[in-house]
This record gives sequence, structure tokens and C-alpha cells, in this order.
Amino acid sequence: MLARLGTAKPYTAMVLRTTSTFVRPDVDPIVWEHGRRNMALVDAGLLSIVLPVSDDSGLAGFGVFALAVEDVTAVMDADPGVGRRLRGCGMRP
Repeated sequence: MLARLGTAKPYTAMVLRTTSTFVRPDVDPIVWEHGRRNMALVDAGLLSIVLPVSDDSGLAGFGVFALAVEDVTAVMDADPGVGRRLRGCGMRP
């Protein structure tokens, strides 16, 4: 177990929430761009798990990044929806 713990990578869980400016179908092109970007992050090995939420709870999704919190913050600051304040996010190491 100790050997295995020594090889553990930093992962960060991210919660994505919608804001009051998230109005569909007006934001659909930005949502599409966000999804395309997520696929690129998965392909690059940075985003390990993507869990979209499709109800009206105000949650937009969850993601697990193979990065430290500071790096995920930078990645999400560049997200098209977060950058336009359509979505907000929080991270936990």
C-alpha cells in the first residue's frame, strides 16, 4: 500500500454551476464550444472524468482533472462559459 500511495497523482474534483445569465437556447453555441474543449482536455489526458448534469438544479456538471487545484483554476478560467460568467466553478483537491 505504501508503494502505491507513493505513485498517486494529484487529482482535483471540479463542480460546475450555472449562473443567472445561463439562458437556453441563447447559450447553446457556448455550451457546444465548452463540450468540444472538454473533449480536447480528455484527449490531452488532463480531464479524466466528465459528468454532465442535465436537470434544472443549477448544477452543470462535475469533472475530475489529473491536475493540481491551481492548474485546474487556470484551465477553467479559460473555459468559454466560465469566462463569460455563464457558469461558475469550485474545486477540491
